[in-house]
Amino acid sequence: MDARTLQTVKTNVKIPALVQWFVRHHVVILEVAAARGHVVCRSSDEVYTCGEGFYGKLGLGGLASSFIPQRVRFPERSHPERLCGIAAGDDHTLVLRESSAVGAVVYHFGKMGNGDGQLTPIIIAAPATINRIGAGRGTMSTALTSDGLLYVWGKHSTIR
Repeated sequence: MDARTLQTVKTNVKIPALVQWFVRHHVVILEVAAARGHVVCRSSDEVYTCGEGFYGKLGLGGLASSFIPQRVRFPERSHPERLCGIAAGDDHTLVLRESSAVGAVVYHFGKMGNGDGQLTPIIIAAPATINRIGAGRGTMSTALTSDGLLYVWGKHSTIR
């Protein structure tokens, strides 16, 4: 990806370049995750995605690619949620939020384990004690609880 525009390019960018969009919009990024063709960024209270939109992995409601960071909109919830983490897989994205009412809430968008694409964030049924998430090849997803228990799901999640 071109570091300035976040567009997929065939050339290798040899030195780090500042992504000006976040500077122009006064967004301070706290965490970034990158995978095949897309980037996910987290500020203190927002998630931004950009890159290739295959399977809806940008969470923007469609399949279109976006080479300008776009804010992901999450479903309205009855209790406020704090943003805790992000993960980018080849074909999907995970977001970890926490609610004082229910504990951890894991959102998924992009390719599902059954091969379908999810265009907007949906909640994945998961233990309330999750404190870290990960995403990998295909739709492989991982979650780690505060007790040290590891959960896996999606395609390529053959760990038992």
